[in-house]
This record gives sequence, structure tokens and C-alpha cells, in this order.
Amino acid sequence: MVELLDLAVVGGRVVTPEGVWPAEVGIAGERVAAISAPGSLPPARQTIDARGDYVLPGLVDPHTHPGNFRALAPDVVSETRSAAVGGVTTMLGTVKATRMGYETREVSRPEDVVSYLRVFEVGRRIAETEAHVDLGYSFYIMTREQAQEIPAYAQECGVRSFKFRLLNPPTSDSGARVGIPLYPDEGTVFLGFKRCAEVGALAMVHAENGQVIQAVGAELAAGKRGLEAWEARFPGTLEASEIRKSAVFARALGAHYYAVHVSSVEGLQAVRSARAEGGAVTAETCPQYLVLNLESHADQGPMAKFNPPVRHRADTEALWSGLADGTIQCLGSDHVPNLRARKVPDGSVERAVAGSGGVATLLPLLWTMGVAAGRLGLERLVELCCREPARAFGLYPRKGALQPGSDADLVIVDPARRQAVDPLRLHSWADCSAYEGLELIGWPRLTLLRGTVVAENGQPVGPPRGRYLARALA
Repeated sequence: MVELLDLAVVGGRVVTPEGVWPAEVGIAGERVAAISAPGSLPPARQTIDARGDYVLPGLVDPHTHPGNFRALAPDVVSETRSAAVGGVTTMLGTVKATRMGYETREVSRPEDVVSYLRVFEVGRRIAETEAHVDLGYSFYIMTREQAQEIPAYAQECGVRSFKFRLLNPPTSDSGARVGIPLYPDEGTVFLGFKRCAEVGALAMVHAENGQVIQAVGAELAAGKRGLEAWEARFPGTLEASEIRKSAVFARALGAHYYAVHVSSVEGLQAVRSARAEGGAVTAETCPQYLVLNLESHADQGPMAKFNPPVRHRADTEALWSGLADGTIQCLGSDHVPNLRARKVPDGSVERAVAGSGGVATLLPLLWTMGVAAGRLGLERLVELCCREPARAFGLYPRKGALQPGSDADLVIVDPARRQAVDPLRLHSWADCSAYEGLELIGWPRLTLLRGTVVAENGQPVGPPRGRYLARALA
């Protein structure tokens, strides 16, 4: 241990997957130097008093969407600032390459799609100069050229996670409005999985059978209105069918499959079945599927419109059970910032845009609805939001851990602090939230990124300090 620490965090209760206990955290430079019993650290230049609070590793949000509705650079500025306020110190953003270099049109066109090699340096520069927390990328695979280039993306860009959609029509208006003017065919997805397996990359899949939904979705929703109709158009059976297919592809090719935003009883069972058959499957869910349900929140209408949709209470309860028994290993926010006027152009669910901001509310939602409600232990919360996402995305133990040698990313939580969700206090571009008005506890008091305070008492602190997270080949 060094003779003089740069920073000591004292008086708090440290939370790791192994337990919760009184301890002090010593920081030298940008790394954790020691976790010690109270009173046993060497002297430090600066001390932070966490008395009465919990000290967690900085959260790792594996599933965010900067650049969906405006250019990547301004989204990185505002949404990583929001992340810091929420205790998230590592963000993985799913991005799309266009000939404009991560700039988006109001409606993108197929000819806009280019190789990530052509524009990657723009993305790296944005992360290195504009981010308030550390930022890595997942690449959305739209074309066969992009699928073929996955090994090059891993080698030259340090990207080890790639997102696909199965069985969608080749083009759609909704896709074009979020920078996805082309959807891959199954041959491209299979090729992409094969290339992921070759370099140890993660194959992420948005599991919905879009062709079936296009053919019979209106029929499935007949006689229903609002969020009930939206859920009926995207049934859990069609989530499960694509989880199963993805798992078959992955198992045949030796790829690691990451099931994003599992939302249904059927999807959860498909994950269990795939794993029982020997597949390497990591499953994620999101707070919206744990906190919102049609029986209690249908009156929220368009503000609670997500894709996949918010479902019934039975699905919510099954997902909580899946968190408890280890079927689901990761939690991500699926953060999609937007403006109220754009999300809800006419007040209807039908024309509303799916998605909501969520990176800043990830921790307090899970603390309130999980820890305080007795559904999750603090140790399990740290597993789901820190260690396991960092492991899945090739960042552990640099990220997602509080141990000597890890980056000194910490969040200090005052368990008594109670605050209603107010989008205008989350420091995001978004001026609306699906969780608006909910009274939550577990808000961060202070967030450290590599030993430097980046947020305190709900306010960002200092200039952008984030770095691009290149991930080495497995």
C-alpha cells in the first residue's frame, strides 16, 4: 500500500457481491489502493465522510441509446452527465454508423449506412472529449458488410458487443427515424454471430419477430386500446421465439448470446431453456418491466410506451423471480432520451414514440422497488448493476468492482434521501420520463469517476472527464 493516499472514503458501509460491512476505501491516482477496516488506512490528502451511507462500485449501464434522435455528440454530453448524477460511471452506448459520422437525419436512408471503420475515430473523439463518465460502444449491425467486418471492429475499435434484430422487414419508418434504415436478413445475423464467436464478442439481439408482427399485429390488438393494444401487438411468444432462435445460432457457432430487455414470462422461460441446452446466454431486463405493469399503470398512456412493451403484473412478478434465482444476470436502463413534444406528438399511444430516459433513475428505482421492498439484497443489486454487466462486456475487474487495482469508480448512497422523479432535475436532454412523479429512495449523494467527484447531491461537477473504453479481444 502507498504511504500517502490521494483520497480516503471513510465512515461508510461498503457493498460488494460478497457482503456489506463497515470499511474504508483508499484511492491512489485513479485506482482503488485498499479496502480496509475502519481506522486502518494510511493518511490521505483528502477525506470524504460517508458516515451513515452505503458505498457501492459505480454502476455499469450496458444498454443505452445516445444518438437516436439527434447527433451523437450532444447526446453524449447530456446523457453521460445524467448518468453521473444517477451513480452510473460506465455507459455502453449502442450506436449506428452513417456517412455523416454519427449525425442523423430526421429519416435516415439505406444509402446512409457505412462501415464503422470509416467513422469510428469520430466516435472515439466524442467519447474522449465530451463524456462525463467512461463510455464504450456497441455497434448496431445492419448490413452484411458490417457483419463481415466484426473482427476488424474488435481489433481496430476495441468494440466487443454487437447488436442485431431478427426477422424484421428490410426497412421500416420507425427504424429509419432512429438511424436504422436497414434491418439485416437472417443470413447476415448468422454471419455476424459467426464473426462474434471468432473474436469472443457478445452477440446482442432485440428479440421480436417483426415479420409476424407486421402481418398480424393489428389483428392481435383488435378490440384493445392504448397500452393494452400496444402490448398485444408484441406478444411474449414472439419474444420467446427469437430468443430461442438466437440461442440456437449462438450454440451452433460458439458465440456468447446476450438477450437484451427480456420482458415476458415466455421470454424468461426461453432463456432458461437455452441455458439448460448448453448455450452461453446472458440475460438482461430493464426497470420498466419491473416497475410498470398494465394493471397499475395503463393510465400513463404514451409516456409508458416502450418496445418491447410494458406487460402484465404476472410478467413483472416472473422477472423479479428471475432476478432472484439468477436467470437474469444484468440490468440495463435501455435509456432513450427524447423530448415530450416529439415522443407524444398528438397525445395518443398509437403515434407516440417508444422509449424513455432511464440512466439516472436506474439505481433509485431498483433501490426503492427492489432493496427497500425486500425483493433484492444490496449484494444482489451490485451483482446485477456492476459486476455482471462489467463481466459480460469485457470490463471486469477494471469496472464493476471495488477492489485494489480497479478504477476508483464509487457511488455513495444516502438510504434516507427521498425525492420524486423530476425530469428537469436529471440533467438529461429529455424533458419527460416514464417514472415522473414516483417518490424514490437510494439517490446518489456523490459519484466518483476514477477518484474524481463528477456529481454531488444531484448536480454534475466539473468538466467532462470520461474516456473511451476500448475492450481487448478475449
